Amino acid sequence: MRLLFPAHPLDSRSPDPSYADEAAAAEELGLSRSLINFEALVYEDDPARAVARVAPSEGEEIAVYRGWMMTLSQYASLSDALAGRGVRLVNSPAEYRHCHYLPESYEAIEGQTPATVWMRWSGEASMDAVMELLRPFGARPIIVKDYVKSRKHEWDEACFIPDASERTALRGL
Repeated sequence: MRLLFPAHPLDSRSPDPSYADEAAAAEELGLSRSLINFEALVYEDDPARAVARVAPSEGEEIAVYRGWMMTLSQYASLSDALAGRGVRLVNSPAEYRHCHYLPESYEAIEGQTPATVWMRWSGEASMDAVMELLRPFGARPIIVKDYVKSRKHEWDEACFIPDASERTALRGL
């Protein structure tokens, strides 16, 4: 098994500083690891360049990606580019979608996660539709997030609602 980490954006031979400790631990344990160029994959749409530093495998080798989040199409591009080098991600693009997007996996995790409701965003939603969706929460506090992650770094402005029944608290989001 091989571990894949994003490379440092300015030094393709070093892991991204956010993953440097994990990459060092993998190396100390003698685990196989490679670096991918996350910027080439995500910002340049160049999956071949993204995996250029991934040594080809003689037979099929399973890999675990440990890095920044990416869209499903970016993950699929990474998966295809790695497959061309004999490296198969442990999660297929379909599995990635299932685990990465909450509406896809909610049924499987419902008993282990807070009560959740969602609506597909089409650019606008009526406040009445939102309030109806939130009715089961009563006046309890809730958090708002997109299908993938919350805007937790903007907790008060974009994420936390102290009272789900209070229309004015929802208007600012």
